[in-house]
Amino acid sequence: MSNQRGSITKRNGSWGFSFSFHDESGVQRKIRKSDRAWKQKDAQKALSETIAHADAGHGFGTAKTTVAEYLLSWLEQYEGSGHVKQTTTETTRAHINAYLLPYIGSLALKDLRPMRIKRLYSDLLASGGTGAGKTSAGKPLSPKTVRNIAGTLHKALSDAVRMGVIATNPTTNLDLPKWEKPEMKIWDERDIGNFLTFSFANDDLMFPIWMLLFSTGLRCGEVCGIRWNDVDFVESSISIKETRVIAGKHGVVTTSPKSRAGTRRLQIDSNTLDALARHKDAQEASASLLGSSCFALVATDADGKPIHPRALARRFQASSKRCGLPEIRLHDIRHTHASLLIASGESLPLISHRLGHGRISTTLDTYAHRLPSADREASDRFGLTIENAMKNASKKK
Repeated sequence: MSNQRGSITKRNGSWGFSFSFHDESGVQRKIRKSDRAWKQKDAQKALSETIAHADAGHGFGTAKTTVAEYLLSWLEQYEGSGHVKQTTTETTRAHINAYLLPYIGSLALKDLRPMRIKRLYSDLLASGGTGAGKTSAGKPLSPKTVRNIAGTLHKALSDAVRMGVIATNPTTNLDLPKWEKPEMKIWDERDIGNFLTFSFANDDLMFPIWMLLFSTGLRCGEVCGIRWNDVDFVESSISIKETRVIAGKHGVVTTSPKSRAGTRRLQIDSNTLDALARHKDAQEASASLLGSSCFALVATDADGKPIHPRALARRFQASSKRCGLPEIRLHDIRHTHASLLIASGESLPLISHRLGHGRISTTLDTYAHRLPSADREASDRFGLTIENAMKNASKKK
């Protein structure tokens, strides 16, 4: 006999019951008990008492839960919450499987101490981790990567504290590896002009994509996710509704923008709009030759296959190298766009909107070092405005 909470059975002449439950760490466990002296009704009574014990919030002596058991159970719930992007869960899973489980997975969760975690961070920095299951030192991890792994562990253990699984979070107040953002590399107007002129003269298939990136500051995943339905040729605008990003073992996936602010509508200039129109004509001609329907995405190869985000980045690197320009990443086009907007005196709210930042503070934190020169230029422009106003006033006298 069974129900959704447990079951009673008779084996080898003994009545007993089994009951599955999630312990205080979120780990699924099963209790089995039997007694030769029990009758069927005794086993049913024991099962009912066990269920009542669990419903009252009492434990069953599962203090031996390991870090591995907790992290894997937490990850399952984290992935199933529906509130986290697939790319985030894939990164979290990689942190847990590759670094946390091999090194601290065998420890009892209640015995995890700050000093042990500190040794983990040091080991990851030195050799990429040499915990259980690793027979030799690996490649040292960067401070930024170790900080990301630490963030995953901190989140998991914070949830454990919130749910009453452990009393305190052993990662709290631990010093993390120092990391400084790499110096931002951007192009100036002359570099952009040289690159786009070179790209156009050499019939670069990606010329319209480069135009779109420089004129909007889109993220790589955003430009890869734009469909022709998102391009308004009448209003000279594009709508960012989806992104195509790399999600670990799942490859490239289509998902919503990075944040709510990432879903936005941007105006584009006439030159970029013209480049997109000619690109669409070329795509339609290719589709006709291939006997296929019109391509849905803007960023495709000549055969209509979507451009892989990494392939787009490699193409940009190759094109800029052939052009003989200073080396920058594809993502640095975004920084270039923002820096030029700041230099031209555009407001931070407008720049933040174009970049799809959730908060203006993010824009300010990222580009604060660009503001002093923009401030000087704004001061000069304002001074010139006052000077001209005074001259006009003097002429009227």
